[in-house]
Amino acid sequence: MEEDCCATQLIYGDGKFNAGGLDRFVKEVKLAECGISYGVVAIVGPQSSGKSALQNHLFTTQFANSRRSQTTNGIWIAKCVGIEPCTIAMDLEGADGRERGQDDTFKVQSTLFALAVSDIVLINIKGYSFFADGMLEKKLTWQEAYLKWSISEREIPLLETFFQVVMSFGIPRKTTLLFVIHDNAKPPFQHWHPGLRKFILNLLFSTALEKIWNEVPKPQAHKSTRFSDLFSEEVVVMSSYEEKEKFKEEVAQLRQRLSPGMLFAGYRRGLVPASGFSFSAQQIWKVIKENKDLDLPAHKVMVATVRCEEIANQIFNQLTYDTGWLALKEAVQTGPVQGFGQRLSSILSTYISKYDTEAIYFDSGAWYSKRQLLESKALDFVYPAHTTMLGHVRSKALEDFKVRLEQSLNEGRGFASYVRICTHSSMLEFDKGCADAALQQANWDASRVREKLQRDVDAHASYICSAKLLELIFNYEKQLSISLTGPVKSLLVTGGKDTWASIRKLLNHETEVAISKFSTVVADFELDKATIAKMLQHLRDYSRYVVEKKTREEATKIMIHMKDRFSTVLNYDSDTTLRVWTGKEDITSITKDARSASMKFLSVMAAIRLDEKPDNIEKVLFSSLMDGAVIVSSSQDREIGASVDPLASSNWEEVSAKNTLITPVQCQSLWRQFKVETENSVTQAISSHVMAATGRCEGIANQKFSQLIFDEDWLALEEAVQIGPVQGFGKRLSSILSNYLSKYDTEATIYFDEGARNSKRQLLESKALDFVYPAYTTMLGHVRSKALKDFKVRLEQSLNKGRGFATYVCICTHSSMLEFDKGCADAAVIQANWDASRVREKLQRDIDAHASSVCSAKLSELNVNYEQQLSASLTGPVKTLLESGGKDTWASIRKLLNRETEVAISEFSTVVADFELDEATIAEMLQHLRDYSRNVVEKKAREEARKIMIHMKDRFSTVFNYDSDSTLRVWTGKEDITSITKDARSASMKLLSVMAAIRLDEKPDHIEKVLFSSLMDGDVTVSSSQDREIGASVDPLASSNWEEVSSKNTLITPVQCQSLWRQFIAEIENSVTQAISAHVMAATARFEEIAIQKFSQLILDEDWLALEEAVQIGPVQGFGKRLSSILSTYLSKYDTEATIYFDEGARNSKRQLLESKALDFVYPAYTTMLGHVHSKALVDFKVRLEQSLNKGEGFTLSVRTCTQSSILEFDKGCADVAIQQANWDASRVREKLQRDIDAHESSICSAKLLELNFNYERQLSASLTGPVEALLETGGKDTWGSIRKLLNRETEVAISKFSIAISDFELDKETIAKMLQHLRDYSRNVVEKVAREEATKIMIHMKDRFFRVFNCDSDSMPRVWTEKEDIRSITKDARSAALNLLSIMAAIRLDEKSDNIEKVLFSSLMDETVTVSSSQDRRIGASAYLLASSTWEEVSSKDILITPVQCKSLWGEFKTETESSVTEAILAQEAYKQSNNWLPPPWAIMVMVVHGFNQFMLLLK
Repeated sequence: MEEDCCATQLIYGDGKFNAGGLDRFVKEVKLAECGISYGVVAIVGPQSSGKSALQNHLFTTQFANSRRSQTTNGIWIAKCVGIEPCTIAMDLEGADGRERGQDDTFKVQSTLFALAVSDIVLINIKGYSFFADGMLEKKLTWQEAYLKWSISEREIPLLETFFQVVMSFGIPRKTTLLFVIHDNAKPPFQHWHPGLRKFILNLLFSTALEKIWNEVPKPQAHKSTRFSDLFSEEVVVMSSYEEKEKFKEEVAQLRQRLSPGMLFAGYRRGLVPASGFSFSAQQIWKVIKENKDLDLPAHKVMVATVRCEEIANQIFNQLTYDTGWLALKEAVQTGPVQGFGQRLSSILSTYISKYDTEAIYFDSGAWYSKRQLLESKALDFVYPAHTTMLGHVRSKALEDFKVRLEQSLNEGRGFASYVRICTHSSMLEFDKGCADAALQQANWDASRVREKLQRDVDAHASYICSAKLLELIFNYEKQLSISLTGPVKSLLVTGGKDTWASIRKLLNHETEVAISKFSTVVADFELDKATIAKMLQHLRDYSRYVVEKKTREEATKIMIHMKDRFSTVLNYDSDTTLRVWTGKEDITSITKDARSASMKFLSVMAAIRLDEKPDNIEKVLFSSLMDGAVIVSSSQDREIGASVDPLASSNWEEVSAKNTLITPVQCQSLWRQFKVETENSVTQAISSHVMAATGRCEGIANQKFSQLIFDEDWLALEEAVQIGPVQGFGKRLSSILSNYLSKYDTEATIYFDEGARNSKRQLLESKALDFVYPAYTTMLGHVRSKALKDFKVRLEQSLNKGRGFATYVCICTHSSMLEFDKGCADAAVIQANWDASRVREKLQRDIDAHASSVCSAKLSELNVNYEQQLSASLTGPVKTLLESGGKDTWASIRKLLNRETEVAISEFSTVVADFELDEATIAEMLQHLRDYSRNVVEKKAREEARKIMIHMKDRFSTVFNYDSDSTLRVWTGKEDITSITKDARSASMKLLSVMAAIRLDEKPDHIEKVLFSSLMDGDVTVSSSQDREIGASVDPLASSNWEEVSSKNTLITPVQCQSLWRQFIAEIENSVTQAISAHVMAATARFEEIAIQKFSQLILDEDWLALEEAVQIGPVQGFGKRLSSILSTYLSKYDTEATIYFDEGARNSKRQLLESKALDFVYPAYTTMLGHVHSKALVDFKVRLEQSLNKGEGFTLSVRTCTQSSILEFDKGCADVAIQQANWDASRVREKLQRDIDAHESSICSAKLLELNFNYERQLSASLTGPVEALLETGGKDTWGSIRKLLNRETEVAISKFSIAISDFELDKETIAKMLQHLRDYSRNVVEKVAREEATKIMIHMKDRFFRVFNCDSDSMPRVWTEKEDIRSITKDARSAALNLLSIMAAIRLDEKSDNIEKVLFSSLMDETVTVSSSQDRRIGASAYLLASSTWEEVSSKDILITPVQCKSLWGEFKTETESSVTEAILAQEAYKQSNNWLPPPWAIMVMVVHGFNQFMLLLK
């Protein structure tokens, strides 16, 4: 199948670009796939020179051709069939066509377009034979003839156009000009040899082209450009078309030359890739059409940028939907992907390569820029997947670490060592995973993820370590609990003599066993000693806690154990045989033994005794609670035994509160409860024979006791005593008790024997007393509270008077105790011998506690005062001594400490004597003051040690920068800086040695010698053997403590001293360097000082400040001269002061710096002044232009005159502003002024033209709207003819006036033509707008026209419907008038085109067919469906106002709305007839008879 050339018109004759056609052409020939392997060949030449025919033969195209007239209109393109690579042929309109007249715009534009897009331009030259006779007539030689006519006069303008276009606008690549000469076989060279003919023609054409090139006017940029720099030329001679065979042979030879050698032999760097050809061609033509000044090479960059961006976006979109990427992305969301980095790098490389393949031939800058953007965008797009992959790698490494660690621990390996191994393995695995995930295109840093993994590994290791240690501790705690709980319980229940000794032995044994095993196991964790010590201590504490816990549990069951022990001893003999009460037993002795055993058990359980401290609990309990006193041996025991009530307390002596299980008070209460609960057993044994009598007496006693409980006097007394103390309480209560005891005696005397009676009476009396005892204790509480309150008040009053503390405490205590004794006597009950000693003792204790509290408060206040005094007297001096760092610093501090401490202690001893404290307490308080003063010194030493670097640098600075007289050193070069530096460092080292440790104990040390021997350049002499050993040490500072100094007294360790010294040397190095080079800087510093001084004076100079202030307000005359004078003054002053003293190099350097600084300082004022000059010139331009325009002068002339004046004024102002010392360029401000002037001129021009245009539009609107409305409403036969006539007349009048008005603006013809065309279009739009508005009112106009014709006669008189009027005929005429109006309104007819709208409407809508003459008219009239369309024949859609369908609908609506008027007319006529004949016509009578009156009226309607 023969290949199609796809000939397409690229640019129409009117200059319109066929973008759609070009896109179709590109698709059909598959141009976009060619890259840069394509070429464009254009042909130009005179009209009818055979251009199209030549291309058709040469490239197998199908361009139309003709011998006599213009065939090619605009520019055509086609594919060259059979030529590879792809070649596009371009056929241009003839260069000298008469159709365009003198207008050569399109010729220039098309020529420039051909040069811009073509690789080769064929210049077709035909007809050497037509001037052969002329040569013979003029008798020219052949050489003269060829030189004269080798390029004829027809081609010279075309070539001149070529050359001017190239030089004016620039073509981005070198173009080949191929001259094709026809008719070469005719005279004058028909007999020449072909080789000679080719040589001569090439030579002649080259000479002729050079001549034309040299004669063409050239812009400045191309003055020295040669023809060969921009073009390469070749000449081809061909036979005439008439010699077909020879012509075809020569065409084949030329085709062979063009394919592909000549196409790709030229300079192709500016070539646009095939994918951008369509866009490039459109943009080039747009630039050529719209711009006067062109820059086609810049257009190449623009095209490259747009296309590269499109390619990059396309590639990126392909990447986002790439199946490989999507699969990789989905896979990485699920888990780690092997070879992720390589796979992703491959995907990215593929798409980057695709981009390179498609865009590599575009401009390199645009290609590379968009490539980087694509790569960056692609990397940003895939970065989340990379981070996800890193997350998987991190998670896997962490999980593997956990698994390895767990497996290792399960195998029983050492924890710490395997943590290190597993950590190392996991980090290596992570690094390997990161390397696998890395992308070739990116250098992303995974260090943060690695750090996160390290933190997670450390956290997990720490967590596992803690968990394992907790598990280990829990196991050993459980083991201790098991090994202690049972044995301790057994020992406690047994309650033997050595119970607590056995428990302590058991506790120590089990604890040490557990600790020994635990220490062995915990060693694998490689913990620090402090942590291990804490854990071991925890186990010791836990074992003790287990014992204490078990003891406390058993203590809660004390009553059960006591009763069990009592029951065992009472009911079983020594052989554990059950007792049988025969009367031979000593029940009293047995009861005492049983109670003693229970008491022994109570004493064992009363307190925890794990510390081997002796106590007297057993002795106190026996002496206080047993009926018979226990033997007391020592004096202390005798004192305890003699105590009135040692159990009236809440704690045991020599036992701490935390070790107390059962308090003395609780023991007493328990013993009472125990006795009560065991009394029954004893009683049963002793008195089982008297149980009956006892029961009766007990009944009476219980009855009386019940009566006592509810006695009104007792209840009132009880209620009163709850509120407060009751006067005569004892007397009233004794009376109530005596009453009920007397009643018991009266009733019991008759029936029972004396023994049982007395026993139950005593029981009743005891029970009654127990019952009222709480009220008695409450009363005693009131008495005690009042006595205590009085004591506090008296003591406070006494202390406020300043009396001795101990003395008045005794006085106040004695008074309060007397008051309490008096209250107790009043509360005493006759029947009871209740002892108030416990309450009295409680009062005494409370008084003592309050006195002790007040004493403690006073002593604390006194202690704080003396502590503050010591702190104030020691802090400052100690700080001063430490900062001075002298030889005997610590000796002076010790001396100061001892002196101030002894002074404070002496004063404190005198003051504290009033408190009459025991010597141990006073000694403890004095020791506290001594410790406090020492702590103050140590605290201050530690604070200053933290500032050691500051003190060392200060000491160094003092010694280094000041001489022995404390005078600041001036570095003149004579000083021995090395010696001074060494002295300063030695002083700092001395201070460091002083601060290294606290030396308050006068113990010698070698810190200073070690520091000097290790850190200073020269070793210090070491005398003793120990010193020599220190001096010989390789690195004595590689330790964390000092020899002979305890760790608590160490302030700065040796390692820290070494680190501090290195830091100190680094930080002072700059000071030493500065000192060494100080003498070099003296001159520079002096010059700089003078320069700064002059600059400071310049800043505050009154003339400068006045000038600066003036220029801020507005322009200043002579600004440059004044400012130059000010600057010269200060520069001269600098020269005067600096010339005398210093050398020229430094002086000139600082002078230049001063001048530069001064110019930078005044530059804002200079720019402000330029701004004023610019503003004044612009304002003057605006004012002059406005004045010129107001005078009526021409706009363009006024603009030129005013612009020239303003620019001259600006240049004059710039000269006045210029400064002698600076060569500042004002060209930018001048260019900005020119732009502002141009912008203002453009703005005024646009405003004036808009105003002018608006006025003429308004004039046209006013002159057309009313007349057009009137003509349309009239609806005559020639309505649209009249409207066209009106439109043309008013438009031409307006255009004539407008042309005259805009001539002053000197606009180009094209702009004027556009504006005039705009007015024509506007006037036409006005008419069309009015027509469309009136068309919307068509129904109103039709009904008005109908009623005007129907209701008025020809004389415009209202009709009277008599028998004479033909209503049918009148109706038809009225409807015809309305339909005529509808046909006029149906379409806009401004183009004088004929149409058949009226005929179609009348033939289709009127009842009677209009006469139709022509065959076409008959066809229209006969049609029944002409109005079933939405368009009118011969009328364009834009001119249609009312479609046929709408006309039909409107006509139906019109007939409906006018029918009633016709009916009314008929009825009126009939009424008129009836007025003459009242009977209706016969036919009406028949209808009414048959159908009725209503149906008749309906028919009439």
